[in-house]
Amino acid sequence: MFVKGRPFILATACAVALALVLVFAPGATAASRPAAPNTRITLNEVVLGPTGQAPTADDYALAGLDANNNQAFNLVLFDQSAEATYNVIAYRDQPVILDDLPANATYTLTALAPQHFKADSITLVSEAFAGDFAAGDARSCTITLQAGSELELTFTNRIAPAGFGNAVVASNYYKLPTPPPVINETPDSAIDRILPPIKSGDTVDWIEIARNGKYSLIVRSKYINFYSSNYDNLNFIYTSYGPGSPPSNAYGSSYVRSNINSWYNGAASGTADRLPSGAALRQYAMQNNATSVLGTTYAVGTGGGLTDGFSKPSNTYASTLSNTDDVAFALSFTESANFLSVFHASTGGGSTTPSAPDAITNFNRLTPLPAGGYGMWLRSPGSLATTAGILTQTGEAYQFNTASSSGQRGLIYPALWVDSAIFK
Repeated sequence: MFVKGRPFILATACAVALALVLVFAPGATAASRPAAPNTRITLNEVVLGPTGQAPTADDYALAGLDANNNQAFNLVLFDQSAEATYNVIAYRDQPVILDDLPANATYTLTALAPQHFKADSITLVSEAFAGDFAAGDARSCTITLQAGSELELTFTNRIAPAGFGNAVVASNYYKLPTPPPVINETPDSAIDRILPPIKSGDTVDWIEIARNGKYSLIVRSKYINFYSSNYDNLNFIYTSYGPGSPPSNAYGSSYVRSNINSWYNGAASGTADRLPSGAALRQYAMQNNATSVLGTTYAVGTGGGLTDGFSKPSNTYASTLSNTDDVAFALSFTESANFLSVFHASTGGGSTTPSAPDAITNFNRLTPLPAGGYGMWLRSPGSLATTAGILTQTGEAYQFNTASSSGQRGLIYPALWVDSAIFK
């Protein structure tokens, strides 16, 4: 007896064909069995996804399997008259034919599904010349061979995701989906963690100032240099808020936004700061809605400035996006007043209110802002068309004129929503 391979086109279009190699069990050798000519069995193994569809890479991954692995399957043929056992080892994508099994014999054929596969069915594709097939259950059948008999059978297995034991006895092989993390409307303040360069991939520390579920709002501890030369020269680290005369306070067209995007996207030139392409921040950064939630710069009327500018992350990792503009952003007045300041403006006339202790702690973790009227630009527009949100050198969340001058010099500090796992 021998095993002979040949190309084979599956009858089931969505199936994956598997190879079969016949191995004699102890006590059943070619010498001990009389050869009977002209019997042929074609045994096809096919694999389906958990719901009966063509298997995908995700189906294999959810079951803890490697879609590229040459998975072995086992079939056992038992000759009922001679009490001889033949073991068939099946390998994927190499279909074979079993020629010249002893005729005038009845065999029990049993499929042994490996872990994380579940036997689904055995079907007769064709029979000829007095070959006979009788189905048992999803994993066994009986066949009878006469001289010249030909049978073609298909064994079907479904992928059974991990967590339900051996697939042979699994009764429920559907893996329940994991619900997405909950994202609240308002984040909570945080003061516990600093992200050092060795974990962020940037050149300076990042400060965690708030959390929303499994995500963290972090801000760079030092401004970015956006000029192509004169690195850290105090005359080249600040900018007016945006273009125009006087400059616009619209964040969407601002220099603040464009320089943050150039930093994150690695497009800044010369000696300007750029986030390295392999920085861990890129792996953990989340898509967010910061550019559509600008807020206002102080408690106008009903106090909106303290509550109307909270950004939120989504459950989408920025690394999956084709366009990464606005993954990084400037903080809003709301976020600065609540999470990163010593005090904040409470009226348009300049009255101030002390910020919460957590906000003060976080402000003191920033690299000290240079003296001389420097501040951190915020994305929130000011109360006038010529003003925009700012966090001053002394820790006040308020507003500056959009045109930088000798007493009002705006710096650029990127912020990010990241998966909190980056801190581990």
